[in-house]
Amino acid sequence: MAGIYGNDPVFDYRFTYENEFQSREKCKKELTNGSLASLIQEINPKWHSLLIKADLLWKLDDVQFNATVFLPQYESIPENLVLNSDKDTARSIVKYHMMMGVIPRNVLATSQGQKLMSTIKGQDIYAYWPNTTTLFLNNTSRVLEFDMFANNGVLHIIDAPLLNNLIYQ
Repeated sequence: MAGIYGNDPVFDYRFTYENEFQSREKCKKELTNGSLASLIQEINPKWHSLLIKADLLWKLDDVQFNATVFLPQYESIPENLVLNSDKDTARSIVKYHMMMGVIPRNVLATSQGQKLMSTIKGQDIYAYWPNTTTLFLNNTSRVLEFDMFANNGVLHIIDAPLLNNLIYQ
């Protein structure tokens, strides 16, 4: 795929579980150098609302801010989480799903059973690859889709939020 990263096959986005992702057709189109914020707005309006509450939307619109976002699929985010979160809670949740720097699938693949770089919140996420195509984070959330690149980072779609039980209730 030719695009902002040239013709390197490492930077092509692929679907590992095509029929499990609600917005598959939206994501199949060629990305047009949009920011992480605009990509999130298109794919997951609930998460976009959390970014607004957390006052972090501007950060994901900044082309100087390079990040990796583990974006929960739309259906996995409870409506009350979005409606009832105050700014600090929303900020805590969103930051736990972001890491500094662009971490594509091929880099994640080298982290079998290891902790990934700390999140922006300062907590760790652990990677587990039970086989060559499936990645679990913290042994609970499965990555459904890898490498959706924006002009300031990369999104990986996960099947459930990476939340502890206290925040999730």
